[in-house]
Amino acid sequence: MALTVIPNPLFLPFEAVRLGRIVTNIDQPSEGYHEPFSAEPPTSIVSEFNYAGHNQEDSRATFGSTLTSLLSAAFNKRSKSEIRMEPRCCKAYALDNSDAWIDRAIGHEKTRQWIERAAIRGSKMFLIVGICTLTDTRFLQTSVKEQGSQGQVTVPVSLSLAAAGAVVPLAGLVDPSAHGSFARFASNGTRIFAPGEQVCAVQYREIGYKWLSSRVIENVRLSKTRQWSCTEGNRRNAYDSEDEDDEYVIKVDIKDTENMGSGWDAVESEEGVIYIRP
Repeated sequence: MALTVIPNPLFLPFEAVRLGRIVTNIDQPSEGYHEPFSAEPPTSIVSEFNYAGHNQEDSRATFGSTLTSLLSAAFNKRSKSEIRMEPRCCKAYALDNSDAWIDRAIGHEKTRQWIERAAIRGSKMFLIVGICTLTDTRFLQTSVKEQGSQGQVTVPVSLSLAAAGAVVPLAGLVDPSAHGSFARFASNGTRIFAPGEQVCAVQYREIGYKWLSSRVIENVRLSKTRQWSCTEGNRRNAYDSEDEDDEYVIKVDIKDTENMGSGWDAVESEEGVIYIRP
């Protein structure tokens, strides 16, 4: 099963993340990535999911409700105010046949070189196989802290969302003043509208790799899609060989990651675990 991660910031523009991209930082899928070249762009499977439902046959919440609950909790924690999300639409984009896509991708020299350089640095690599989005999301701030007799509050809504790491377009919206009649807005609930489609979660499969000596590979076929003679750097010390003429070979594979380890909060849904930074 693919690894589902809520990135940081909590929302990313839809154009900033693409299926089939190879990344080294699952927190920031729009940084330090490689976009494999292909004559045929990756095929996606698009579906909508319910963000408020609950499966009565399973004690775990639906994927959509778990995801939006985690996002709301993260906004509340980071902005130090109560914020609830109300998206108009939730969509999931899945990469069709990720194994076939990675085979096509690493058939190109530039992708192989990028993978080699990342492997030499010891970086983990991940393939984006899924994107979850929320469209036309309304943020409802239901409670804020007040200061003084004139209803001055500690954090305006726009600053609260910015502190939470949300990419929320605010052009044309009226942010309530931090003075005077703001208490009236706070008591009734303040809404901010984020138009368009925003990425709220990314799904990955890990690209594993290992270094091999061609002399210890019987009947090695370097024409195989997922192993080739290295062109970047020198990994002769990665295997037991003292022959300077020995070739060094990198072999890659695509696999699912079952455990993210420490530094992450993991919450189960009926469709798998969702990870988020605490």
